[in-house]
Amino acid sequence: MNIKERLKYCQQCKNKALDYDKNIICDLTSAPPVFERECKYFIHKDVPDDKTEKTSNNSFFGTWKSAILLVILAGYNIIRGIANENYYNVVIGIVLLVGWFFFVFSKKKKK
Repeated sequence: MNIKERLKYCQQCKNKALDYDKNIICDLTSAPPVFERECKYFIHKDVPDDKTEKTSNNSFFGTWKSAILLVILAGYNIIRGIANENYYNVVIGIVLLVGWFFFVFSKKKKK
């Protein structure tokens, strides 16, 4: 491989970096490409990171924090509605719980 072919190969790698002269170097070895056929450090830039997948799966609505918050809000509305004989609040509490369950379970099926 000549240097142009190596640089074209490195353009597709996640581990590429630029030096002061705007040349592509390896971010792991801090050296220009010197491999013959393929680089042992090559990771295609379109492959998602483990960190990216973990953060994207940890949305607020899929966590236990959202469950606790919505159960507290729903419970408060249900108790307040029963105590004040205002069944509108009871319905709001039940809708909050049911809506959250539908949202979470429909989100898990899409994966």
